[in-house]
Amino acid sequence: MRFWDASAVAPLLAEQPLSVRARTLLAQDPEMVVWWSTPVGMRLRLHPLRSANAFHLAAALECARSCALGEMVCFDGRLGEAAAREGFGVLGF
Repeated sequence: MRFWDASAVAPLLAEQPLSVRARTLLAQDPEMVVWWSTPVGMRLRLHPLRSANAFHLAAALECARSCALGEMVCFDGRLGEAAAREGFGVLGF
C-alpha cells in the first residue's frame, strides 16, 4: 500500500509525460491511499511546502500511524524531499 499525492494521481487520469511512470507504479502495487484533508500546521513549520502539499504530507503521516504505509508516490520535488525527511520511501522520479 502506498500513499499517492495528487501530483502522482493526475497522470493516471489524463495523459501527461509522467503517465507511463504512474501506471507502472500502480501496477506494482494497486492499493492506493489518497487523502484530501488533515491538520497541517506543524508540517508547514518543518518543511518549505505549499499548503496543499503540507496537507498531503500530513495525511500520509497520519495514515502511516495506522497502517503499513512506508512509501509515497509523488511527482512534486519539494513534497518528495519533505516526505523523505519524514522517513518515507519516495517513488516517482
